Amino acid sequence: MNIAILIGVSDYIRATKLPACKNDVQIINKVITHSGKYESVLLIDSETSSASVKEKVSNFIRQHENETIEEIFFYFSGHGMFTDGEFHYALTDYDPKRIKNTTYENSEIDQLIKSLSPDLTVKIVDACNAGVNYIKDLDGYSKALHDRKSEFKHCYFMLSSESSQNSFADNNLSFFTKSFIECIANSETESIRYKDLMDYISDSFMSNKEQTPLFINQANYTEIFISQDSSLKEILNNSLRGLAQLQLEKIPQATLIDRIKEDSKRFMKQEEAMAIYKKIIDIANENKKFKNDGKNIFDVSVLKIDDYKPIPKISQISKWLHSHPGLFFASPTYAVEIREKKVLKNRHAFYSSLMRMGGLEEDDDYKTVEEKINVPKGVENIIEVPFKALEIKAVSLFDNVNSSTLYIVPFISRTQMVVFNYVSHSITVGWDGEVMQDANELWESSIYELIDKDKIFDHVRRLFEYFEAFSLEPIKRSLGIQNEEKLEAENTVLQIEHHKE
Repeated sequence: MNIAILIGVSDYIRATKLPACKNDVQIINKVITHSGKYESVLLIDSETSSASVKEKVSNFIRQHENETIEEIFFYFSGHGMFTDGEFHYALTDYDPKRIKNTTYENSEIDQLIKSLSPDLTVKIVDACNAGVNYIKDLDGYSKALHDRKSEFKHCYFMLSSESSQNSFADNNLSFFTKSFIECIANSETESIRYKDLMDYISDSFMSNKEQTPLFINQANYTEIFISQDSSLKEILNNSLRGLAQLQLEKIPQATLIDRIKEDSKRFMKQEEAMAIYKKIIDIANENKKFKNDGKNIFDVSVLKIDDYKPIPKISQISKWLHSHPGLFFASPTYAVEIREKKVLKNRHAFYSSLMRMGGLEEDDDYKTVEEKINVPKGVENIIEVPFKALEIKAVSLFDNVNSSTLYIVPFISRTQMVVFNYVSHSITVGWDGEVMQDANELWESSIYELIDKDKIFDHVRRLFEYFEAFSLEPIKRSLGIQNEEKLEAENTVLQIEHHKE
C-alpha cells in the first residue's frame, strides 16, 4: 500500500503569510491523486494550526498502523527553520517563544513514519525560512540528514534550500515546487524516477546562487515516482499557465523607465538610512524594562559597542559575510591558519596503490604537508555607523538567578538591513562573580528592506520579548515552573479532547 501526507501552510499569525503554499500543496495533490499510485492521501491545506495538523497526521498514521506500507510520500510547503540540530515545520500559530508546541519537529515526523515501517520514505520539503537564518555549518546540517537517512530502509529527501538560505516564491507558486511540477509536465518518458526529479530540479537552480536545493538519498535510483500520461501533462500545464496568467494580471505592464523608477524607491539616501540605524538604539532603550515577570527580577542596561573584537563568536558572522559578499557595507577580515593534509609522495606511489588488492592505498604512499589558508575571523565596516553593536545586559537582582546578555549587530546597505542577534546565560564563578556561558547558542540573522523600516523596529522589540523569556528560562527550570506550565497546557488539551467526545 502507498500513502501520502500533503501539508501546505499559507496563513501565519506571527510570521509572513505565504499565499503560494496553498497552491503548492494543491498542485502536488493533483499529481498524487491523478497518478492513482497512492491508495490513501491526507491533504491539509486549511485549519493548519499546530493542534489541528498534529491531530490529523496522528489519526492518519493510526489508520494505517496495521497495514503493509510500501511507500509513504510526505510533502510540506510553508515556513521552516533549522536550529539546534532539528528542522521545524512552522504551522499557523507558530510562536518563536513556543517553538516545540507550535511547529512540527522533523524528528517527530520521522518517528511517525518509522512506526509504519515503509519500504520507501519520500520527503519533499519546500520550506520558506521563517524570517530567521540560523548561522550553522552547512556540513553539520548535511551530516545530520545523512545520519538520519540510515534510520529508514530506503529514502529520498528533497529540500528546497540549504540551512542558511531562504526558499523563494511569487504570490502563486514556490519556485522549488514549480520546478518539481515542470519536470513532470516536460517529461519525455512515461515513467518518472525520483532521480529524474532531482536532476531536473538541480539543473533548474544551477544559476541561482541564493537557493540551492539539497538532496539526500538511500536508494538505488530505480524507484519510480509516478507514470504520467498526456492527461496529467495537460492538467499540470493548464495549472501552470493559469497561475502564470494570474501573476501577469497582478503585475501591470510597465515601460522600462517606469520599472526603474519603481525599483529606485527601495534605495535610500545616507541620511534616511542612518536615521533607521540610529532608531534601533532608541527602541532598545524604550524596551529595556521587561514587561512581564522579568521586570521585578532583572535590571536591564543597553550599552553601545564600537569594536567587533569582544563580541562572542564573531567568526560566525564573518563566515556569513564571506558567503554573502557585497550585500552590505561590511566585510569579513581573515586570519591565516596552517593546516596539515596528506598528499601522495609521487606519481609512482599513486600507480602502485592502484595495483594493490581492492585499490586500497597505504600510509607509506603519503606524506604530510602544511598549507596556509585564509579563514574568516572578524568583521569590519566600510562606512561610518552610529554604533557597531548593542550589548543588552539583564543583571539579576537575586542571588539564585543568573544574569543574561543579548547582542544586536546590524549591517546596512542602500536597500536593506540585516540584524544579527545572540543570547547567552551567565554562570556563577566564586561567591560574587559571573561569566558569560560559552554555550552552543548560534547567531541568528533577519534581513529587511529599508523601506519596511517598521518591520525592522518591530523585530528589535520582539528580540526584547524573546530575551526576557530566555533570561527567565533557567530559574523556571530550576524551580520546576516549566514542568508546571507544560502540565497545565497538557491538561487544557485533555479538557478540549474530552469536550469533543
